[in-house]
Amino acid sequence: MEKATSFVFECLISIPCHGTSRNLKKHLMDEPVFDDPVLIKSDAFPTYHFANVVDDKLMQITHVIRGTEWMSSTPLHVALYKAFQWTPPRYGHVPLLVDQNGHKLSKRNMDSDVASFREKGVFAEALTNFAALLGWSHQQKSDVMDLVQLEEIFSLKFTRGNTIVAFEKLHYLQEKHALARRRGLQGEEKQNQMIRDVSVELLNVHGAGSIMNFLGGRKLQDVVAVLLHVDSIPYRDASQFVSDLQLFFTDDSLRSRKPLQDVVPEVVLYPDLRVAVSTLFFIPEEYWNEAQISHHFKELAVNLGRGPEEAQHNTALLKQRLYQFLRWALLGGTNGPHIPQAMAILGRKISETRIRDAIMATREIENESTSAKVDVATIPGKKQERGWQAHRLPSQAAPS
Repeated sequence: MEKATSFVFECLISIPCHGTSRNLKKHLMDEPVFDDPVLIKSDAFPTYHFANVVDDKLMQITHVIRGTEWMSSTPLHVALYKAFQWTPPRYGHVPLLVDQNGHKLSKRNMDSDVASFREKGVFAEALTNFAALLGWSHQQKSDVMDLVQLEEIFSLKFTRGNTIVAFEKLHYLQEKHALARRRGLQGEEKQNQMIRDVSVELLNVHGAGSIMNFLGGRKLQDVVAVLLHVDSIPYRDASQFVSDLQLFFTDDSLRSRKPLQDVVPEVVLYPDLRVAVSTLFFIPEEYWNEAQISHHFKELAVNLGRGPEEAQHNTALLKQRLYQFLRWALLGGTNGPHIPQAMAILGRKISETRIRDAIMATREIENESTSAKVDVATIPGKKQERGWQAHRLPSQAAPS
């Protein structure tokens, strides 16, 4: 260590300091002035100024891009390179990354710690995309870019002034890169990793017994693969995605749904709705998939349109109410995948159970609507009752 210290000292004596070419007792305002920095501490460990120069040299670094806070140290680093007779790299200083309050981001506050993003489920490509955009401008139509695209168009054209880091942009990029993974556009391995992450989270949240009952003999990874193709459910991380899948794995959405009369107010259509949805029960278990269910609905639509001409108005309304009724029955009326896709995810057993429960609800509403309407007028000593009142469509004329 003594030899290394001596070598460093010998190299540094060639660095110019103030007054080297003039009378040491006189200092002019335009003369160069250097600090007397510590390069090796008393415990024999190098300081950052010395270590970073040696490290960058050994790693053959040609360009150094760092925050403006290091600009004042750059002359010292360049002097060290020259003292060792090394060619210094090219330096570029960019504005700082700050939070909404203008404070510099710090890994001590877990603002910029890479491990914290990994633990949150942020994809490497999303974080790279997000970091590259900070304080940098480009001419592309979209901010969503992978590493290859960034390498092709990246330049040192940075914005002036500090950059406020808005993590909402990271969430947006995460969803976009997740969509590419879900569609298999980033390779089969990344898609399979998403399937594994969601599968583990489902088992942690709902338990193995509940998941096995839901699967009904199907493979978990196959069901999760279908779920990941539901574009209407965004993916930010496995935890959030599983939380948004509650409508499939629990009955919470069914218990909190609005009354059926608000979805299908035409009680007169209930018998036809029951007949139409009951035809789904004829699809065998082995054919219970999105393609077969979609084909069944197409056939059903054709058959519903074969009625008499005067019934065409009700037929068009029936087709519309059919899908609304099924969404109410299967998903509690919430937004989500289209009906054939939802039925394929739920499986035949759960789909049939929920549809039968909805059919029972239509019968209960019918019984209430056709029950005796009793008007009780308070007459001294007696009560007056009115008889049965049959349900009629609003457009149907009252009997004379």
